[in-house]
Amino acid sequence: MATSSQAKRATVYLDPMLHRALRIKALETSRSISDLINESVRRGLAQLFLTFLLYP
Repeated sequence: MATSSQAKRATVYLDPMLHRALRIKALETSRSISDLINESVRRGLAQLFLTFLLYP
């Protein structure tokens, strides 16, 4: 994970229910919302990359 000095800032507009779910998950796991979003984006991009490799 990038340190805060390496991380890039981005503005993302979330559905209110999604934001609420992220806040709850962050509290339950003692992780930041940013960390949860970064992990989800990484997994989504990895899945997309694999899909393109397997089905060109």
